[in-house]
Amino acid sequence: MVAFLRSQDEVKFLSESVKAATRSVDISMIQYREGLVDYQRVLDTQRFQRQEQDLLTEIKGSVVLNYIAMFKALGGGWQIREGRDFVPEETRKKMQNRTNWGNLLTPTKLETPPAHENKP
Repeated sequence: MVAFLRSQDEVKFLSESVKAATRSVDISMIQYREGLVDYQRVLDTQRFQRQEQDLLTEIKGSVVLNYIAMFKALGGGWQIREGRDFVPEETRKKMQNRTNWGNLLTPTKLETPPAHENKP
């Protein structure tokens, strides 16, 4: 959870950095057009801007990866099982042939958690 939260914070900081780098590129272009700096300054600011954008993209990806890791660590739940058996039919038949499982393999009622409603 810590990695997920920290990567979200890092996205916020890097977003600000990308905005600042973009502004820096704009300023260096104005300075170049006015003859105050050479084109190397423009190239340097553009290179820095690209690096920050690449880093931001990488960190946005790590937010998703950290979220998935956290979700898995808390128990997963990737498979949507509503309307389907928890145990596949073929496996259930094999289990019934080997052992008397009673009602454990065929629940009487499939319970789903209630949907969350926003109440004013």
